[in-house]
Amino acid sequence: MKLEHWNAVNRFDSSETDVCKFVFTSKDAVVETVLYKYPTYQARTVICCSTMSGCPVGCTFCGTGKFFIRNLTGDQIVEQVEYALEQTGVDPNTMGRLQIMVMSMG
Repeated sequence: MKLEHWNAVNRFDSSETDVCKFVFTSKDAVVETVLYKYPTYQARTVICCSTMSGCPVGCTFCGTGKFFIRNLTGDQIVEQVEYALEQTGVDPNTMGRLQIMVMSMG
């Protein structure tokens, strides 16, 4: 899949479970998307995707709050999900349950 809204993406696979983490970068933002492919992944798969780079709240106990770049566009959010599905071979048309969790900073 050719990325239209991101400059690059790095993939990190867990050695113990079916978890894939994707780090997307653009000229001014870095975000993460994580896909959890459960052992019965056709029955359940979960994707956590980001909606912003950084966090504007600034909670002192959280490192994410130390910076805020910007909110992501809708196209950038959708592309995270599409890319994670394609790269892991998960077909949403055959899923019993595909859960997409939209997070502020993933």
